[in-house]
Amino acid sequence: MTISRSPDTPQAVSLPLVPARAVVPTPWIAGIAYGVALLACGWILGPLRVLLAAPRMGPFAAVFLEAPLLIAVMILAVRWMDRRNWIGGRRRDRAAMGLIGACLVLVGEGAASFLMVGSRAALNSFVTPTGLAGLALLGVAALAPLILLAWPARRLR
Repeated sequence: MTISRSPDTPQAVSLPLVPARAVVPTPWIAGIAYGVALLACGWILGPLRVLLAAPRMGPFAAVFLEAPLLIAVMILAVRWMDRRNWIGGRRRDRAAMGLIGACLVLVGEGAASFLMVGSRAALNSFVTPTGLAGLALLGVAALAPLILLAWPARRLR
């Protein structure tokens, strides 16, 4: 069976396989990705901290057990974005990325605690020693892209 084409039917055009120009995400996109990575890790580690570690060692010590894992995720996320050229070497872009990511985490955690325990208890949880330690860790998250600019990643041979 043969399909006949009318003269008005356009012919298929084969395009050369040329890689598209690399699109470098803005600090907004990088900050949102960074914040989502930290928020996802926090939402996984948070219940483990509350349910497993806090009853055994207390809530304040449990936050410090969780902190190295979150800092490792911060380092891995920033290094991953560095390798893919998501963030450049400009301090302004890295500061924006860190602040956007930290704000996203703060809004996400605030919304989750508001939904779980109510408005008054959610706000009061930030002024406890455990909440202040969490806010300090959030400050580290905001500064991590700038701090890691000073310490470039070493390549393993």
